[in-house]
Amino acid sequence: MAKSTENPSPQPVTFNKPKIIFAHGDKGGVGKSMIASAVIDYLDATGQKVAVIDADTQNPDVSRMFLSELAGASVPCMKANLRSENGWMDTMDFVTKHKDHYVVISMPAGIGEVMNTKNWLAEFRLFLAQDENPTPIELLWVLNTGLDSVNLLVNANETYGKHFDAIHVVRNNIWSNADEFTIWNKNPIKIEFEKKGWKTIDFPALNYRCRDSILGTTKTLPFTLALDSSAAASIGLKSSEIFKLKNWLEEVASCLKPVFG
Repeated sequence: MAKSTENPSPQPVTFNKPKIIFAHGDKGGVGKSMIASAVIDYLDATGQKVAVIDADTQNPDVSRMFLSELAGASVPCMKANLRSENGWMDTMDFVTKHKDHYVVISMPAGIGEVMNTKNWLAEFRLFLAQDENPTPIELLWVLNTGLDSVNLLVNANETYGKHFDAIHVVRNNIWSNADEFTIWNKNPIKIEFEKKGWKTIDFPALNYRCRDSILGTTKTLPFTLALDSSAAASIGLKSSEIFKLKNWLEEVASCLKPVFG
């Protein structure tokens, strides 16, 4: 994507071997698409090769952002129905084609039952294992403060969590601050995850005016690109909103770097 010449983007960072990241949470409305989009934007802005699989076939907000006219389609995107065997086969072919990329997969709500009852994720893992140096696959689990959000994670960990190299938990701070995620903070599984070196990260809330200007229009565009004055003008982003967005992107970089560094 085009980079702003007026506002500094995150500086290039040398990351570890590219990963396949599933942005998941199984519950609707927790912010999976928002966080998937921010992860893609962060990786792209820091000079990584990144590709996108949008598995939310009913509401493909992530691919809409990166395939938009303003984005210039510089990030490879594919839509895939991961409730079907063919969708997983398409995913295998896509990650093979983009083997040197981070691949971020935006998952739909309610797909946990499929992940649990079908063997497609296990097959995907076996497919990757054919390589002498298999690409790691990691799960970013997006939480709100509710009990059901944590219970879904506990179930996912017990049933298909074994197929991931790491499970990182995202406390989406649009719902509350970190201290108020008490159900997760006091859950024994959090200690179990931490012993494995898995992260709990706090994802900052974006000011609602910025969010609505960027996401609430047919002219959506990636977050970093919106720092550019001409791109910002095309969606009506005001100077105060650009300021807020820039600060938010710095916070996003700070919270994501431990996962990708």
